[in-house]
Amino acid sequence: MTTAGSTLLTWTASTDRRALEGQGWEVIDFAWLRRHVVAPGRGSGARRRTLDNPAHSWLSRVAAARRLAVVGVTLRTLDDLAALHGYVLEPA
Repeated sequence: MTTAGSTLLTWTASTDRRALEGQGWEVIDFAWLRRHVVAPGRGSGARRRTLDNPAHSWLSRVAAARRLAVVGVTLRTLDDLAALHGYVLEPA
């Protein structure tokens, strides 16, 4: 999503994952993001053992990514929309 210090958001109905990877994009599946980042972060609740942000490693990854493509985004529920906004669009 980012190139040369500026944010670029592109929406497309289809994409070639291998082509993106060949062009230097880090490609993440939205389903993977939901399972491995969003769900554990939401599952931590208000009672945690630490004050660390449960999404810290993901947010650091987004910040460090030169080019990041999130593929397979399907918005069926408000939770899907919230995950896209909170973990992809807002950090970008």
